Amino acid sequence: MSGEGQCIVVGCGGAGCNTVARLRSISDMPALTINADSVSGCDIVMAPEDVRGCRGDADLGWALASDFVDEISRRIADFPAVVVTAGLGGGTGTGAAPIVAECAASNGSRVVAAVSVPMGFEASRRRKALSALPRISETADRTVVLDIGMIPDMDSLLRADEAVRAADELLCESIMRISDIMHGPLLSTMPDRFYTMAFGEDRDPAKAAIKALSAPMCSADQAGRTVVHVDRQLQDDERADMVEAICGRTNHYPEVFCGRGRGETAGVMLFIPILAHEVF
Repeated sequence: MSGEGQCIVVGCGGAGCNTVARLRSISDMPALTINADSVSGCDIVMAPEDVRGCRGDADLGWALASDFVDEISRRIADFPAVVVTAGLGGGTGTGAAPIVAECAASNGSRVVAAVSVPMGFEASRRRKALSALPRISETADRTVVLDIGMIPDMDSLLRADEAVRAADELLCESIMRISDIMHGPLLSTMPDRFYTMAFGEDRDPAKAAIKALSAPMCSADQAGRTVVHVDRQLQDDERADMVEAICGRTNHYPEVFCGRGRGETAGVMLFIPILAHEVF
């Protein structure tokens, strides 16, 4: 797998593999999947034929991934940027994601972890997920967190399974945009350690940005420095209006990245620093 100048996304565990499967269906971004389920059809199977996952045991997930460090490192070695994605709170993703981040960092790659945490009613899984975040952030340069419990705030009629699906779509979208941002100076562009994402869509990019600011996917620091990724090119006046709208809410001049699309509607994703003391 050759990755000169590219970013690879590595999905860990069931949720991470689902995100990568969705990503592969809409993008040609290089990807790798890692799981402990022998029938999952993933790229690296960390278990014998008779094993079906880690059954929520993150320590087992960590131990299995540790046995595959050489293979993981080899498969991602040619990529200067790595996005590690997982749904935290279970066994395989929670245990394996920090190992993958360590492998990428040891290779000298920039590393962003894009992870989700369960809803509040999944109390034990949520506690496990939140306790895993500091471990991942020890190695990842930046960590982007999506709290699935925030999804119903966008649409109160969603069932739990629909919220999980919506979260997966949003996480997939964020990964593609993160990969664009990682082509530049990541650490100065995103100076904070933890971020969440927010998405808005409108013909007017300024209105899309305001919609996004009202619906962050974790407890966000609205006064923090926001990074903006728009999925299409902007006219000078559109950019100016959008920046002014964001500055009016955050008192900070945002960093703006534009995709290559040319549609009438602008999909605006914001990456906003997290109020870590309210989350962890």
